[in-house]
Amino acid sequence: MKRFLWIILACLVLVTPTFGAASTKLLVWWMPDTAETLKAAVKTYNEQHPNVNITYEVKTFDDLKTTLRLTLTNNEGPDITQSNQGAQDMGLLVKDGSIIPLDKYYHKYGWNKLFGDALIMPNRFNKDTMKQASGPIFGVSESAEFGLIFYNKDLFAKAGIKETPKTFEEFEADMALLKSKGITPMAYGDSDQCGRGIHWFEILLGNYAPQKRFADLTFDLNNKASYGKVELAAAAKFQEWCKKGYFMDGFLGISSNDAQKMFCAGQAAMYKEGSWGTTDIFKDSKATKISLGMFLLPTKYGITFGAPGPSITIARKCKNPDLAADFLNYLVNDTKYHAQNNELPIAKGDLSMADPAYKELCQLAASTYAKNSIGYYFDWATPTMFNTLNAGLQRLTGQKITPEEFVKMVNDDFAKAHAKAKQ
Repeated sequence: MKRFLWIILACLVLVTPTFGAASTKLLVWWMPDTAETLKAAVKTYNEQHPNVNITYEVKTFDDLKTTLRLTLTNNEGPDITQSNQGAQDMGLLVKDGSIIPLDKYYHKYGWNKLFGDALIMPNRFNKDTMKQASGPIFGVSESAEFGLIFYNKDLFAKAGIKETPKTFEEFEADMALLKSKGITPMAYGDSDQCGRGIHWFEILLGNYAPQKRFADLTFDLNNKASYGKVELAAAAKFQEWCKKGYFMDGFLGISSNDAQKMFCAGQAAMYKEGSWGTTDIFKDSKATKISLGMFLLPTKYGITFGAPGPSITIARKCKNPDLAADFLNYLVNDTKYHAQNNELPIAKGDLSMADPAYKELCQLAASTYAKNSIGYYFDWATPTMFNTLNAGLQRLTGQKITPEEFVKMVNDDFAKAHAKAKQ
């Protein structure tokens, strides 16, 4: 009997990860959109590793932008944290030396094969050139993101719209028809300037420019990026739609969260959002009993905003990076938590028991990524581009500046970044 006991114990030693004598306590900072996924994963991981104690704190996107850098610089705060990719967030953490490269863990766990170059690229950062998409890999993403249109099937039917639009022209005609029937075509709020205007601008640019243009404007690897005719056309179209009243009245004084709730309450026929918002949209639409549908905005080139989800990084201060990486591998690969919370996993998951709406979301995502129709996020381009785009687009949609003036604001930002890069 003792012999068999020793065999069992030996097997347990072989299959249970060991993390040496280093600390087995980890603190994670996480954004609220996918907090339920993290919560479930942390609970199960702790149960499976009795000697490990992972705790987490939920931080908003704005919290991370304003406090994370200073906290890590002071050698305080989380061991693992989400971070927005781009020069203004992850780039500054790389510059400070506050987060560590994860290349060895990509090879150890096979993440390089799981993701592929297109999904790894946004998590690379070159400390010498301060450019994204090249250099070591500083983060890993457990989720995927893309932009889509949610719509109220009952309001479409009320306006006499029998199917979702197949072309950009049909989409515009549907908005005009909804407006003529006294139905607000699109829920939208931008009082918080959290990037929703940037996403609209990008998704509209998909009607004027191919994916390569999006990549050039996002990563600016040659320090030559600037907005031109196609960006001017997208800005003009955005402003035109605002003038025509296709967005809800007073949208500059409405927050993005409130706009989403107003859509789910049946106050608008459509709502543009990233896939990260599906948990709340699915939940709220069920509560209000609206008939929810979704589709991709049909533009000429079919490009939409999106990328791998927020970068998950390991802080330099972390006393047990091997444990942190093992937890990240668990989070990336165990997709049941994503399905439970309507979040899109990077790893391919089992959809056999999934909610029909979640299956539809996954199918749209698969189609988008298969066609390489992801346009990334333009605010990654420079350390100040997030603020420049938010401010410029709010003034553009508020009819305070012309499309030409908006383009000049962005190009001035690029010019400053390019000049600094030459110093």
